[in-house]
Amino acid sequence: MEADLFNQIKFSFISTFVDNTAPQPPYNFDDPKVKEEFINSINYIKEHYANLPNFWKINGKPVIVTWSTHAYQSKEGNIKDAFEKVGSNKDIYIIGEIASNLAIDKKFYSFLEASVYGIYN
Repeated sequence: MEADLFNQIKFSFISTFVDNTAPQPPYNFDDPKVKEEFINSINYIKEHYANLPNFWKINGKPVIVTWSTHAYQSKEGNIKDAFEKVGSNKDIYIIGEIASNLAIDKKFYSFLEASVYGIYN
């Protein structure tokens, strides 16, 4: 892409983070395969795309949007651990989609600095 205004067009990735060979929803982060797939996918985006000048950034940090976060599950704190391992709120921002108009459980999202918005908010 060599258009004159190319670097002014911002982009990010919207992903469920898994391909058709990986586990399907709900995404149980207590399963090491699911947690590893999330970490590897986010790290791949960071390594291959986040440094591009037109990748969407807030305060200089890349923003990655994930889909189906309402299907993330863990009884052992592994969602928080996975987010921390990829640098959420340190190196990058991860925005999650919440497919519900229910109240958001602030205990679950307490590790996020940014506000969490659902598609119905």
